[in-house]
Amino acid sequence: DTVIGLYWDSVSTDCLSLIANNAGNMGRQGRGKVNMDYYPEDCDSTAQVYLYDGSPIVLGINGSDTVLNSAFLGVSPYVEEGFLPIGGEYATKSCGQVEVFETGHFIAESVPLDIKKIYMAPEFDCEWIIQRTAVRSADGLLHEDVMLGEVIDWDVPCDGGSYDPFLGRTSFNYGGIDPGRNLIYQQGYDAHGAGGDTLYPYNCQYNDNRFAGLVFIQSYLNSAPRASAPYSAFVAENDSLIGHDGLYPGLAYEEMNLSGFRGIDSLEDLHSVMCFENAIDIGPNDVYVVVTALVTVQNGTLADLQAAADDARAWFEEETYPCLFNDDNDGRSMLCAPCCFIMGKFYADGEPFSILDIDNFTEWLLRNPGVPAGYDCFLEVDVSSAVPGERDCVVNILDLDYLIGYLLRGDYESLPPCP
Repeated sequence: DTVIGLYWDSVSTDCLSLIANNAGNMGRQGRGKVNMDYYPEDCDSTAQVYLYDGSPIVLGINGSDTVLNSAFLGVSPYVEEGFLPIGGEYATKSCGQVEVFETGHFIAESVPLDIKKIYMAPEFDCEWIIQRTAVRSADGLLHEDVMLGEVIDWDVPCDGGSYDPFLGRTSFNYGGIDPGRNLIYQQGYDAHGAGGDTLYPYNCQYNDNRFAGLVFIQSYLNSAPRASAPYSAFVAENDSLIGHDGLYPGLAYEEMNLSGFRGIDSLEDLHSVMCFENAIDIGPNDVYVVVTALVTVQNGTLADLQAAADDARAWFEEETYPCLFNDDNDGRSMLCAPCCFIMGKFYADGEPFSILDIDNFTEWLLRNPGVPAGYDCFLEVDVSSAVPGERDCVVNILDLDYLIGYLLRGDYESLPPCP
């Protein structure tokens, strides 16, 4: 079999970046300067990491054993506990003021599931990045009682901290929750002069003004809304769930299976875990999708983190992105924001709708070579629907048939309006 190598890329807002790969990992174990941090604008040039490492989590029960797949803290994609990349990744591209990286597909082998992530970073905003994670059966069989979630080792910059040869960077953080916003977060620590704090009062800023969090926005099953909140979410000490080989499967399963939100009142090296589903059945034709946001604050308050979380949710809900990232479009990618210049235009060349757009659309449908540069206007060609004048968020041959009909009949004015 062909072995797919690791491919790394990053997405950037106007003030921060995040690195991720085609096997489910983000953060690359504190790569630096691409970890939801604010380098080089941060007044502290050493504050180069907020998100040290993160990954989806898949858990299941195999007989009497708990099995876990992740790409967390160096778990190799080429071992049974990792995620195996099988291709389909697309390099980061700018799509109408949004940078987008599509990971392609990676496989959880212990519980045979096919996972794909899309990262969306608004170039017009600063403090947040949207994640879309899609999960399918990898072997065409039903998989019952699957647990799905995400783990993040946030290392929000702090006073103190150290380096562990197995766990990497240790960072003293506080942990908190905001169930009303589906938000779990960590806060940096500042000694404020206590205990021989040699940095005080020379800090360029106080580290307890730094925050990082994970926000649950919405999940879907087969395009229908499923849940507006996670099953569970918590912040915990690293040594409670994390060993030299990543997460302890049995302990992770037990903690994630406790419903609700749980914070922590101690100052420790922490991680954050969100359980999206504690026992979902993934059938042969099912597509489970969850949308979350990663949010950080360089120098502010909890209210600033909450406001950024609200902004991320509003952007996703208001900018028709649930439509754009609907995965019913015959498996094709719909990565970019709507151009919405002229309905019927598949290629943004500034010219009126014509037979050339039919040719371009036909070529894409037949060859489907990912998303070629310039072919960004998917909502413009989403014209077929069971309800006249509306779109169904699926781009396929029916839309081509409708557009040919519009062109031949000359009733272009009856096309659905731009969203």
